[in-house]
Amino acid sequence: MQLHCLVNSYVTWRYNYYQDNYVDRAIAMSKTTIHQVIGIDGTTLIVFYTQAHCWQFRLISTGGAVFGERKIYHTPNTALKAGLEWVAWGN
Repeated sequence: MQLHCLVNSYVTWRYNYYQDNYVDRAIAMSKTTIHQVIGIDGTTLIVFYTQAHCWQFRLISTGGAVFGERKIYHTPNTALKAGLEWVAWGN
């Protein structure tokens, strides 16, 4: 919940700071809800929801690289399971 609040605070700050119409539209169209953040052996697994792509996951390595696929998962549990499989396979 804290991470979601931080993301919302950043988006609100960015919206207030940039009054350009292009930036306003980009922020309005990119509503993302972070469902779960898990740390596993230095890798961060994030499960999130977007209106355009439903449930998804991303992995962030210890070096900061981001991994994942743009597959659509219909529940947070299926996205979590797929993310955990990626961690297990070392992708």
